[in-house]
Amino acid sequence: MNRRRQTGFTLVELLVVIAIIGVLMGLLLPAVQYAREVARRNTCSANVKGLAMSAISHENTRNQYPRWVKSFGDYNGPNDPADPSNPFNSPHVKLGSWAVAILPFADNQPTYEIWSENKYPLFSTSPAESAGNDGYSKNAAPNLSLFICPSDTRKNPFKEGKNSYIANNGMAFNASMAPYQYDRAGNSVTVDFARVQSKANGVFKNGFAGSSGSAVVPAMRAEDVVDGLRTTLLFSENVLARPWHHVILSDTPANHVSALGGGSPLYPYGSQYIHGMVWHRFDDQGAGGASLPPNSAKINGGNLKTDIMDATNMFLFARPSSMHSGGVNGGFADGSVRFVSESIDYRVYQALLTPRGKSSDVPFFEYVLRDDAT
Repeated sequence: MNRRRQTGFTLVELLVVIAIIGVLMGLLLPAVQYAREVARRNTCSANVKGLAMSAISHENTRNQYPRWVKSFGDYNGPNDPADPSNPFNSPHVKLGSWAVAILPFADNQPTYEIWSENKYPLFSTSPAESAGNDGYSKNAAPNLSLFICPSDTRKNPFKEGKNSYIANNGMAFNASMAPYQYDRAGNSVTVDFARVQSKANGVFKNGFAGSSGSAVVPAMRAEDVVDGLRTTLLFSENVLARPWHHVILSDTPANHVSALGGGSPLYPYGSQYIHGMVWHRFDDQGAGGASLPPNSAKINGGNLKTDIMDATNMFLFARPSSMHSGGVNGGFADGSVRFVSESIDYRVYQALLTPRGKSSDVPFFEYVLRDDAT
């Protein structure tokens, strides 16, 4: 008697095949994710390279590095030629960040002209034109790929002007915090704004005094980077950074509008921190009586998934952070880009931010940076 030949799969065979496919997928997916992250990290590195080269071009052309905040001119109305439907016509000072300053050197001249020509307002009250909830015009605050790390996947409350990068704004200025109340010899002193902005303490400086009289210090040039261009950071990443066009935590037209009689806005307190990295008078070995750095002030410190920068923590969160594993991309004053480990000693971090460490106000100013320290 002839038996029918079985042509299908048994249940056991199907289960074995499914199990093999599952194992292969389990092996393949991490590799795919890793490849994607490598590509995102490389794109981020290219962005940081672009920022560094733009700042170097700014220094070469204008004989100074960009400021962390400055006025780019005034707007006096009567309407916006780029958006005739925009009814906003309040005179205002165009206060912008270092990111605005490098726009013409980063292939974004049209956006720069919105900031630098007095016929264009920065703000809009047109519903179709207003950028997010802060009132900026979309022409003044577009999303630019140069300022966005593709690995920065945190939910951003701002629709426009998204930003993942920060500049070397030097020594932190927060007189209410005890670690800043000592000089190089460990003596108690009053720390003022001008001292914080010493050329030895950082690269980017304040460029707007405003009606509050905050000090505007002399220009910082490449020749002032005594410790070496390749060992001095210009830019890095921070997933908590505020929009690139903001000059204060909650930026609104009121921060820019001129007072009657040709007055000037107040100095935008906080502009050093919201898209800047700073160093504090901390030391991992307690030199000069300095306290140990808290985790939140270190590279990738804090909880990057839940932390939000606000007025109570911006001094500490003005430090590099990223969604890359193990560290951050850093752009140096010679145009190079290197990956900076999150585990570096705080002295190394201070050395990367101080153009002249031995003349700076770091607790251990005799520290000599080694090439393998990062």
